[in-house]
Amino acid sequence: MPPSSLRSELKALRDGAEGLEIDLQLSQDSVPVLYHDTTLDTMTKTGKGCTNEYSAAELTHLQFRGGWPYDWFQHERLVTLDTLLARLARRPQFPYLHLDLHESLPCLSPTRPGATQRPWLGK
Repeated sequence: MPPSSLRSELKALRDGAEGLEIDLQLSQDSVPVLYHDTTLDTMTKTGKGCTNEYSAAELTHLQFRGGWPYDWFQHERLVTLDTLLARLARRPQFPYLHLDLHESLPCLSPTRPGATQRPWLGK
């Protein structure tokens, strides 16, 4: 299972975890999306570049890549933090969350599209 996928986070809870570390990156439209690696090339089937080069809607259509035979039967997609929180809210006990907002330097350099947009810092 890909790290920071909805399926892997829910499996950790089923296996007895009391909390989760959630790796987040911002989309082009400033939506937090669960994704671990620096670029989309490493863990998705068709994504290239950085999460901040795509809207959240575009990112949630990307499928994780896991290699053969995993790709033959899985169709796991990236999800937003809101999607994860909605799923966790259905549980009898809400887990502890450690949110890790990745600020990958290659993806936030001024030469990359969207790199200077840091809405969480204010104006």
